[in-house]
Amino acid sequence: RSVGEYAKGLVNGDSNATELFRTYAPGTTADTYNLPGWVGFINNLIDLNRPSWNVWSKGVLPAAGLTVDYAKVTTNGATVAAQSAENAAIAQGNIVIDNVSADVKTYAGQTQLSRQLVERSTVPFLDTAFQAMAIAYANATNAAAVTAIAALDMTGKIMDADGGTAKSILEGITDGAKYIKVNSGLSPEFILVDPVAYKYLVSVADTTGRPIVRVDGGQPNGESIGSATPAMLMGSVFGLPVIVDTTLSSGTAFLANSQALKVYESAGAPVRLVDDISGQSTLTNSYAVYGYAAITVPFEGAIVKLDVTA
Repeated sequence: RSVGEYAKGLVNGDSNATELFRTYAPGTTADTYNLPGWVGFINNLIDLNRPSWNVWSKGVLPAAGLTVDYAKVTTNGATVAAQSAENAAIAQGNIVIDNVSADVKTYAGQTQLSRQLVERSTVPFLDTAFQAMAIAYANATNAAAVTAIAALDMTGKIMDADGGTAKSILEGITDGAKYIKVNSGLSPEFILVDPVAYKYLVSVADTTGRPIVRVDGGQPNGESIGSATPAMLMGSVFGLPVIVDTTLSSGTAFLANSQALKVYESAGAPVRLVDDISGQSTLTNSYAVYGYAAITVPFEGAIVKLDVTA
């Protein structure tokens, strides 16, 4: 009924837990199998704690290898035009693609609990421990994504949007969208921000001081440029979702297409259980979660920075 009961059952040799492990071993796919509710619960815990990871396109790591090789588009000079005449040369444009790689890193954590606590306690210590480790795994992988974004070269890719008006924000988004379209052929899909940048975007007002982003839960209308739910740190501006990551640097805002980065993760991560019997002399077991992940940047031209700080 829970990840803790599952782990406890494996330790004790429970036949139901063993059968579940054989049916849904990490990395397998069983489309017709009805997974226990706690599997989705753990996944939700992870997703809710890594916004800077979730916004990018996803991939599953290969079965082997310590790096992920991928094609990185550095220049998209593809050209298509009408042929001037039969047998005439057709338009030619060059696409520059680099063969690069990203390291596969291991994100893991463990905790130790006594067998008495796991087997005899009426309090679900093991459930809580796995929930805490799942959140810690989410935080670690999200931090890796934040670091990867911060390491991108933003030279010539910082768009001015700090005028404190809807016009200024619109100009910044338009300039950013133009850059993304020209340099990647893609269009922006979202704005990734920290809380300071979020407050700036959703509190912009008209000349009379009236907010023009709806914060009452309603949909944007003819007098507004977006909507927001501050208590949930959610919103949209000019039709673009505004996604908040509280771990980003203060005043940070990125305009991007999800194809700019692609994150790879091992199948089933991080719901992996390790029962370390090395503590037989003390009746202490170790329980761990781990996963392998890599972050690639196939379309670096598909992300720009919005300057929202005056």
